[in-house]
Amino acid sequence: MGKVLFLLEPNFNSTAEQKLNGKLIQDAFDTEFSSYDKVDEVTAKIEAGEIELIVAYLHELSSESKKGFLQILNHDHQTAFLLCGSHEELHKYYERVDANIVKYLQLPVTINDFIQVVNEELAKIRGVEIKSEDEKKKEETVDPRRHILIVDDDPVSLRTFAYILKDDYVTSVVKSGTQALEFLGKETPDLILLDYEMPVMNGVQTFDAILSEENLKDIPVIFLTGISDAGCVTEALKKKPAGYVLKSEKEEIIKSKIKDVLERIDNNKKYNTPRTDY
Repeated sequence: MGKVLFLLEPNFNSTAEQKLNGKLIQDAFDTEFSSYDKVDEVTAKIEAGEIELIVAYLHELSSESKKGFLQILNHDHQTAFLLCGSHEELHKYYERVDANIVKYLQLPVTINDFIQVVNEELAKIRGVEIKSEDEKKKEETVDPRRHILIVDDDPVSLRTFAYILKDDYVTSVVKSGTQALEFLGKETPDLILLDYEMPVMNGVQTFDAILSEENLKDIPVIFLTGISDAGCVTEALKKKPAGYVLKSEKEEIIKSKIKDVLERIDNNKKYNTPRTDY
């Protein structure tokens, strides 16, 4: 990638503040500084393809510097220019040239804001997406844990399983098969704990509905059953769920079964194994 060339009046960096700002800019970019009286030197760098962006500081230019700047500005229509100055200074050049001016930055501006603007323009030139601080913070706060949807018409059972899993997983709870399908229309969990026996739409019917949807059929489903349902689970197992868990089982066993299923899924994805039987 090319450098950022800063065009200034000769001897511009004369004060301590200007020298400090120049150091901050050098630290932020692959940078060169030049002046408006070095037209041949600047145009040679442009022709050699060394420059990615030219930042021109237009504040109180001398007549000679204005002449040199217009020569540079008119030399090439491809190189990107960022012009910095007062409102009046910027508009002196606004319609006078047919150059690739990507940004007019009105002064005064803090050095930090200035560096941010240059970074944003470089990102546009390079086709790179720059994320705002809010977006970065949002990404940083995304919970890395796996997401488990618990489906059960019994509120006590919902609370129990959510409590058991709260430290290791993100959990969502719904009270019916219908609510589960509505939820799955908006979010895709990593695993579903599905109560076998529910009114209106039982676990098997809900599982059938999940399997019928192309974008849902590969979500692993573990059936939750009471002891009285255990003998009936045979029918559900014919549909090849990820497994089943007795609600009366110990917490460690429940966690272990869930962990084993998720590890199997990860291994299948790693080796590109299609879903056949969990």
